Amino acid sequence: MIGRRTLSPATATACMVLALVAAACNPDSATTGPTHGAGKDFAANLRLVSGDQQIGSVAAPLSLPIVVKVVDAGGVPVQGASVAFSVRAGGGSINPAANVSDVNGVVSSTWTLGTTLGANKAVALLTNNFVLDSATFTATASPGGPAVISIVGGNLQSSQA
Repeated sequence: MIGRRTLSPATATACMVLALVAAACNPDSATTGPTHGAGKDFAANLRLVSGDQQIGSVAAPLSLPIVVKVVDAGGVPVQGASVAFSVRAGGGSINPAANVSDVNGVVSSTWTLGTTLGANKAVALLTNNFVLDSATFTATASPGGPAVISIVGGNLQSSQA
């Protein structure tokens, strides 16, 4: 036959090994990274989700929680990452002050404003072994409604029609 060639046993074995290696290294089955949520050591960024720029009464909890999302460098949510919240201006408190991200990378807390009218600020801090990142929330404390109404004078008056 024209163009047909017989391979030596050593060459045939080498070709078979190369074919097995090529099958094992098939680029269609290779991955470039995790297809599931990244581990907490891969936490790279905090994204502010909701709860920023609220208006609330002094010394009262805001109506919406403050919420952040922890993601890795590729934007994949990270579960189990530690996030600490702290008040930076205006007083008040955040509960819980620290928490870990859920399966969607989300962490939330309730912010109770202090007794100072005006601008308030809180920060969420991502703290892991490699990266520190933060997200800043602002709120405005308004006087709110009165707590108690008392009669000062003018009670029990009468007049003619």
